[in-house]
Amino acid sequence: MPTDPGYRPFAHDDADAVAYLARHGFGIPAEDVEGFRDLLGDAAFRVLVRDGRPVASAAVWPMDQWFGGRRVPSFAVNQVTTDPAVRGRGAATALMAGVLAEA
Repeated sequence: MPTDPGYRPFAHDDADAVAYLARHGFGIPAEDVEGFRDLLGDAAFRVLVRDGRPVASAAVWPMDQWFGGRRVPSFAVNQVTTDPAVRGRGAATALMAGVLAEA
């Protein structure tokens, strides 16, 4: 599955954009996004960049499951957000394709 070239890990400079996406996607205050970043670490976040700015983001981390007494590797995905200005243009699809390719 090819990954969109705009899909990448979170960078420190993305903090304001990711907080904006969370506020507009879920009504989450910026300080709550910072708390979530503190909890999971910045390495858990992914962004999709268009025209030099993040337009979609997600938090992704390993979260193994147990089936039949065996560990099955899996990922948890949370806070999938898209800028309202680009909704319907494939940003979330590209973001999730990147997450799935990475997993």
